[in-house]
Amino acid sequence: MHCTELADKAPGWSNEGNPAARVAGVVRGMDKGQSNSGRRYPFYWWAAPEGSTGARYAVRPSAAAVFLAARLGE
Repeated sequence: MHCTELADKAPGWSNEGNPAARVAGVVRGMDKGQSNSGRRYPFYWWAAPEGSTGARYAVRPSAAAVFLAARLGE
């Protein structure tokens, strides 16, 4: 999913400004916790191809199910 689509789906976010920078800022904010835990992020990301903007992100279905269950309070 492209970062603009991710920003569109985030609750409480508008897609104004620079969604690529906003999503990257959130990911950078998790850096210390991820580093301290010794675990990898629960998602993958790929930098934008040369000459374009915005990264792409993906999560495995099993990880997505955990986040969905948490969001639904299960």
